[in-house]
Amino acid sequence: METERIGETVQKAMNLTPGFSRPLMDWYQAHHRDLPFRRDREPYHIWVSEIMAQQTRIEAMVQYYDRFMTLFPTVQDLAAADEDTLHRAWQGLGYYSRVRNLQKAAQIVAGEGMPRTKKDLQALPGIGPYTAGAIASISFGQKAAAVDGNVLRVFARLYNIREDVMKPAVKRKIETRVLDAMIEPYGDFNQAIMELGALVCTPGTPDCAGCPVNQWCLAGDPASLPVLPEKKRKTEEKKTFLVYTDGQRIHLEKRPAKGLLAGLYGFPEGAVPEDLTGIHALQGYDHVFTHKIWHISGWLVPVDEGALPRMYTPEEIEAGMAVPTAFQPLYKAACSLLAEGTIGRQADSVNTPD
Repeated sequence: METERIGETVQKAMNLTPGFSRPLMDWYQAHHRDLPFRRDREPYHIWVSEIMAQQTRIEAMVQYYDRFMTLFPTVQDLAAADEDTLHRAWQGLGYYSRVRNLQKAAQIVAGEGMPRTKKDLQALPGIGPYTAGAIASISFGQKAAAVDGNVLRVFARLYNIREDVMKPAVKRKIETRVLDAMIEPYGDFNQAIMELGALVCTPGTPDCAGCPVNQWCLAGDPASLPVLPEKKRKTEEKKTFLVYTDGQRIHLEKRPAKGLLAGLYGFPEGAVPEDLTGIHALQGYDHVFTHKIWHISGWLVPVDEGALPRMYTPEEIEAGMAVPTAFQPLYKAACSLLAEGTIGRQADSVNTPD
């Protein structure tokens, strides 16, 4: 009798697995993208790729991943990297706090080893529930959900969940649904959902006709899901930066250790000096951060050789200094003027940049 009851319990548990799980896995095996970090299950590779993929499209991220792995092939290499090399390797990906936390965690892992469970992985700096779930399932074969934006969207549509998916209670509901649907290998299942969200069940106009789980989808209007919170309006700030040059080199200074673009190289902020001649207005532009917008204007300001410390040639900057994306248009414009050899001549105009 006891054996029969156990058998019935197991059968009921098996019957709870939704019908879409196997078709989803079959679709993934046939259609998933060949990505460098999917070619093995090395935890370090999965970890770095998942951190990079936050705020970055996979197609754009791959080149950065390859470069990063060339520079830091092991977690020990990452743990020992100096700050400038680390920032330079991350240049172009933005959100530099991610790589700083990555290194802090690498220093712990280099000494203590890699945690294997989702709970223990979340104790490392910069690793949240999603990344921990991805590593635990893909690298260690554990039944752990990895719920990112793609997964929230796919499951909100599959189950016609018309609540704000960013609310903790709704996220927990979806995580439960994911765990109920998971079949082995669990890492592949998590990646299959993510891949479905990236390639088929996309934001806006999903490809429902090409969806392998279409017949199980309960959403009458998939494009209307998921329900998301209203976006907060970004704060806007006007910024004026001064690019000092002696005609051969450019002045850069390291930003404070805390705050926006912390620890990176940039240009000093300030008003345009009224008593200087030969200054050049640089093209203005906007730079959009997660929570704010900078309306940037810049001026190229000639100075005498030796007038300022921390002057660098473009070659020195390109070789090993991390100039964040927010400053790149100013830097590139300054380099163009240096190459033209016009620095020090009277500018045609000293009007505020466009």
